[in-house]
Amino acid sequence: MTDDVDDSLLVDRAKRGDQEAFARLVDTQTPPLRKFLWRLGVSAEELDDLTQETFVTLVRALPDFRATSAFRTFMFGIAVNVVRRARRSRRTTTSLDEVDVVAPSEGMDTTDRVELAARLRAAIARLPVAHREAFVLRHVEGLPASDVARALDLPEGSVRRLVFEARERLRWMLDASRIEESPR
Repeated sequence: MTDDVDDSLLVDRAKRGDQEAFARLVDTQTPPLRKFLWRLGVSAEELDDLTQETFVTLVRALPDFRATSAFRTFMFGIAVNVVRRARRSRRTTTSLDEVDVVAPSEGMDTTDRVELAARLRAAIARLPVAHREAFVLRHVEGLPASDVARALDLPEGSVRRLVFEARERLRWMLDASRIEESPR
């Protein structure tokens, strides 16, 4: 049985009040949710609280889930709103220290890859929140633009614009950091 099929069965059972199914759903979805929250810039100190708050909100919203998109998209959309509320109320700091967003490539040694990943993490952390959310959902989590639009409650065209602008800003920031590092 694939994860998507298994998740949909668990979601159906959880919607009917099966607490064991919801507990299993929490077990299977906690690692990707924590990774996603971390990639959005949630600090290590707040990670547990915001993960729990996402699941509390999720259990209340579960009856509204209609499976028109993947459960993970629904969960990420709730997580984005939880993070937004937390930022408004607590003024959280951003920390993308462990985001693994650089894939290994031919001709790039480990040191270069680690250095590039650190520069990219720093650049992602400096993106405006809306751009960072759209970019992380689209390019780090790999969701299609239509799912990102549902998760962020935005028109798909707006998501495409945010992702494009995020990529342009990242390209500019990474080029600028390379110029600053070059010998004169």
